[in-house]
Formats: sequence, C-alpha cells, structure tokens
Amino acid sequence: MKKQLCIAAFTAALATQTYADYFVSGDIEGNVCRGFVIEMCGLHKIHAVKGSDGRLVEVTKRFESVTEYKESSGRCWISTKSQNLGAFSWGINAIKQPVFLERDSGGGYKELDVEYLTFKCVKR
Repeated sequence: MKKQLCIAAFTAALATQTYADYFVSGDIEGNVCRGFVIEMCGLHKIHAVKGSDGRLVEVTKRFESVTEYKESSGRCWISTKSQNLGAFSWGINAIKQPVFLERDSGGGYKELDVEYLTFKCVKR
C-alpha cells in the first residue's frame, strides 16, 4: 500500500509540474568584452549564428530555458560561456562556444565573442 501511495504522489507531482517557454519579443543582444587586464564591454545586436556546417542560421525566437528571467522587466539572459573553471573553462569555450554574428553596415557579418545574450522576453 505504501508503495502505491508513493507512486501516486510522484505521478501527481509530475502532472502538476509546469514547464515554461521564453519567447523573444525584441532584439537579441550579446555582451562582448575586449581587453585583458582592463576590459571594455558593450552590447551588440545578434543577427545570426554560424551552424556546425558553416552556414548562417537565424537565432531562435523561443527558448525552453534561460539562465535568468526577470518578470518585472520582462527580460531574459542566457550565459553562453563556461566560467570559473580557469583553463578548463577556456577549453570548453573553445570547443562549444557558438559563433554569433552581427550584420555590419556593408551588409556582411562580423563574428562576435559573446559572454551572454539578453533580450526582452515573454514567459509562457
């Protein structure tokens, strides 16, 4: 009987758990920092991501999860880099870091080394 009660409670907990999606409702911007000892950082519009085949891919407008969401401002943040693991983080980022692209004034694209993404979002 106890086993059946535990299974029923677990099933009920799963059934009531909600999952959210975050929908982009504005420009997606990436924080780009330059410098070594003294860093200068700024936000750049992200227009595309380079796919694994080298082709440009439009940035998605829906995310299943985000690093941080602030309901009061309707803003989302997504960390794009591993941090706080020293040289190990550098290696992870060298292998896994997506290549984000910003459209330049001439119509071409410029690669950006993005720390995190931020955008206006709606949680549903």
